[in-house]
Amino acid sequence: MRITHISRKTAVHLTLFLVVGGIMAVNAAMLYRAQNKVAQEKLLAEEAAKPAKIELVLLTATDCKECFRVENVVEAIKSNPGAEISKEEFFEHTSDQGIALIKQYGITRVPTVLIRGEIEKVFDQPSFIENLGKRAEDGTLVVSNVPAPYIEVPSGAVKGKFSVTYVSDKSCAECYDVALHRRALAGLAMTPSEEKFVDRGEGEGQRLIALYKIVSAPTILISGDLAEYPQFQQVWTQVGTVEKDGTHIFRAGQQLMGVYHDLKTGKVVKPEPPAQAPTVPPTQ
Repeated sequence: MRITHISRKTAVHLTLFLVVGGIMAVNAAMLYRAQNKVAQEKLLAEEAAKPAKIELVLLTATDCKECFRVENVVEAIKSNPGAEISKEEFFEHTSDQGIALIKQYGITRVPTVLIRGEIEKVFDQPSFIENLGKRAEDGTLVVSNVPAPYIEVPSGAVKGKFSVTYVSDKSCAECYDVALHRRALAGLAMTPSEEKFVDRGEGEGQRLIALYKIVSAPTILISGDLAEYPQFQQVWTQVGTVEKDGTHIFRAGQQLMGVYHDLKTGKVVKPEPPAQAPTVPPTQ
């Protein structure tokens, strides 16, 4: 067998060819990886730009007319342009499916909502957990902090029901409209189950004023399960009292509402408008 002698020059050329070829192969591989990374990032960006597909399961309580409208949560999700509701199911909490879901997710308040799907694209989950509920082991977000009124699952009792009696004063044309208290309660996310309007000069109004020794009008009396409203409890210490029978009476906040009638003196009180903070002249 004949072995061909390779000259030194040829060997150098061959070595250079192999080196250059190796460099080109490495560059090609790096270019492919870079292009692949750009393509993947583009796909991820396109995917992130698409609306999140969200599935909703509503556990309803149709017999509880005064309960929190869980549809408010659904409407808020639907109003988010980054969310697309791909599936929506409704189960009464007493149905077989409802009972199974309550057991599976440890639900203690109804009505409520279960949220599934591409939730990470829509929800700030730490904020959701802090304010609205919890994340189950399978990733489902459960609205467990259901606002009152709601049905307490273990007992079946409706929690957070309360009634309001508005006491007006028709003899005082300048006095504030007692219905303004409705707006104040709504601001605390409170909706009474029952409302009644009486005038202080009429029989029921006179009875309440004598019973609770009320000394100013207009005013309101609130009764019921108010422990379910912690924000209300904080505010009430500044504007009212709690009687032995649990009735909450608005007594100390009239100055904030407007003109009122001092029943002890018989005078109409016109509170001074809040003093404006002194202006500080600009420094030269």
